[in-house]
Amino acid sequence: MSHSQSPLQTPVAKLIVLTLLHVCVDFYGGLLLPLADPTLMNHLSVKLVGVMVIISSSAMLVNVIQPFAGAFLPKQGLPVLLLICPLMAAAAALIGLSSDYYVVWAMLIVSALGIGLLHPEAALAVQNLGAAKAGMATSIFMSGGFFGFSMGALVAGWWGQEMGLKWFWLLVVPGALLAALTVPVGLTREHARSRHDQVEVRG
Repeated sequence: MSHSQSPLQTPVAKLIVLTLLHVCVDFYGGLLLPLADPTLMNHLSVKLVGVMVIISSSAMLVNVIQPFAGAFLPKQGLPVLLLICPLMAAAAALIGLSSDYYVVWAMLIVSALGIGLLHPEAALAVQNLGAAKAGMATSIFMSGGFFGFSMGALVAGWWGQEMGLKWFWLLVVPGALLAALTVPVGLTREHARSRHDQVEVRG
């Protein structure tokens, strides 16, 4: 039975938010490398290899966690992750608040978990938007990732050069805003639906 939808809860609106979520979490992943030398070396009072240990281990965790999440998340998904994961990913922007090596490492691990867990959950949500144009929707969603990573690297490079880590925590704002936006568009209430219940994404 057809029913009217809020403009914020159409498949197109949901696809836009899901793509922005992908941009956002990968943005946080892109923040780290440009800050390694000398910003984080000076901030943590360690050599470059020490900085790269925490950056590389967190980056590897992003990729390691994704197949595990895909294997163990419920078949219908866990939509609350779309709300929680951007907030976790934003922990990468808090690294200027502590100069303790292990505290910063913990922040990067939390961020990596948020980035890694969002990908399979958001990809499932994209697939559930509609069977007829699922390929197009997925391609739009996927295109956001490298764009976000590249923007993160650019922003971090400028920020580190001009201000070090001063006010770096303000970069949590995009993650918080995108997390909040998942609620009015209805993404946190979405579950995997059977193919005959899916609604076509209309561009």
